[in-house]
Amino acid sequence: MPRKILLTLLSAILVVLVFPPIGWWFLAPVAWIPLFIALNETSLRASFRLGVLHGFLSFGATLWWLLEIFKTLAPALWIMLALFTGIFGMAFHFARRFQTKWLPSSKMKKASSTLTTKCRCPMLVKSTP
Repeated sequence: MPRKILLTLLSAILVVLVFPPIGWWFLAPVAWIPLFIALNETSLRASFRLGVLHGFLSFGATLWWLLEIFKTLAPALWIMLALFTGIFGMAFHFARRFQTKWLPSSKMKKASSTLTTKCRCPMLVKSTP
């Protein structure tokens, strides 16, 4: 579990780096990948907790200015926003569970190869040398 917490922390740091004042926008596509790795093969409760941790850290760091406006209420607002990331963690858990239960990788490979061989779209059809 400590590895998953470290991956969640890394993902939150990368998300914070995407937004101003640093603004490293090129990290946006990869910032969530450590969280996806951390959420892989976790329980529903652990997925929710990791999502809330990620949300609290990233929203707390990017919305720090709420402290100046709402003073002691700011952490409560960060927690409310973090609940959305927690719900995302739960949705990710269910999506992974559905994928592994109903769509094993062998069936996915067969379906994709059938699609590419029967489709007339030149972008999807494999070219032969």
